Amino acid sequence: MDQEKQYQELKSIIRFKLKEHKIKRQSFESLIREYRLKNIKPDTVCPRCGSTHEITIDHIVPVSLLEQFGLDIEHLVDDENFELMCRRCNAFKANKLDFSNPKTKRLLIKFVNLIK
Repeated sequence: MDQEKQYQELKSIIRFKLKEHKIKRQSFESLIREYRLKNIKPDTVCPRCGSTHEITIDHIVPVSLLEQFGLDIEHLVDDENFELMCRRCNAFKANKLDFSNPKTKRLLIKFVNLIK
């Protein structure tokens, strides 16, 4: 099984467990991050500062904002909402929206349209 199929399978298992309330959001986040971090190439560069050290996964639209929207937790798995950046830049961005990233506005509109 190739990596993409494994990842899709992992996401569907996690979604099922979330709906059944068998795992908490923190556990879910950890599983996804662990999988994604294993597949980061060593030469990945932070788009903000150019560093190649301590590359992490950031949510372009923060999880805290998605929760405030009342969106189902499975929206946190949206691959479009992930970006790679170094730990320092990720910590600096924290739970804020960064409109210097061209994806931010599009994703925010996408998530707002999902609000029922």
